[in-house]
Parts: sequence; structure tokens; C-alpha cells
Amino acid sequence: MQFPISPSASLSCTDVPPAQTQMWSNDICEQFGKRLRQLRTTRGLSEEDLAYSVGMDISHLSELENGKKEPCLRKMKELA
Repeated sequence: MQFPISPSASLSCTDVPPAQTQMWSNDICEQFGKRLRQLRTTRGLSEEDLAYSVGMDISHLSELENGKKEPCLRKMKELA
């Protein structure tokens, strides 16, 4: 289902109170991290194997999986 968006309608992070933005951000990071770990373990990869294959430090990968870091789009593409 598509919803029409009027040209005057715009959404931005500034429309959301900072506390809610932070909650949303943490929730997304946690969901991403859980899914990343699930896919990695399903494929039988260690953190070291996956980190090496995408040119990332193991500690950074661990922080992503634990929802403590936000992935950039380039790293998401490499992980995909």
C-alpha cells in the first residue's frame, strides 16, 4: 500500500524529540546487530572470519552485533 506524500510534507529527525530519536536509533542498532549475528552464525562464520572478509576490526564487528555502533551504508553493503 502506498501513501501519497504531499510536496509540503516532510519528515526529519528534528521533528522527533531527542530522547525518542535516541531510543529509535538504539532499537534499530540492536535489531541490526541481532540479525547480523544470526546470519553470521547460521553461515558458520566466526567474528574473525567475517571481520576479515569485509576489512573490519573484530572489535568493531562485535560492537555492531551488540548494538553499540551504528553501521554506515558502505559497511552494510559489504556485510550484505
